Amino acid sequence: MRITVVRSGGFAGITRTYRLDSTDLSPAAAGAVHDLAREVVHGSRPVAADTGPPSPDSFQYDLEIDDAGTVHRSTVDESTSPSAALELARSVIAHAAS
Repeated sequence: MRITVVRSGGFAGITRTYRLDSTDLSPAAAGAVHDLAREVVHGSRPVAADTGPPSPDSFQYDLEIDDAGTVHRSTVDESTSPSAALELARSVIAHAAS
């Protein structure tokens, strides 16, 4: 599974792209990433509640999940309630930075 996260916004308005191939992770880390990705794709967790307009300094995360050629795209704003998409974005960024 390959996941791309484009993080934009924030105080400085900088856009960064992070890429993760789950085959580069340990089996445990890959399993956790796959579980979050499945929640995003299949909606097994409730969608974050609409908390109004995004904060002007919050990040927006555009996710692209490629699972054996099947591609799913999702966008989430960090000022919304926690969601699987936000957790996945943060996980990809953490793994890509390490």
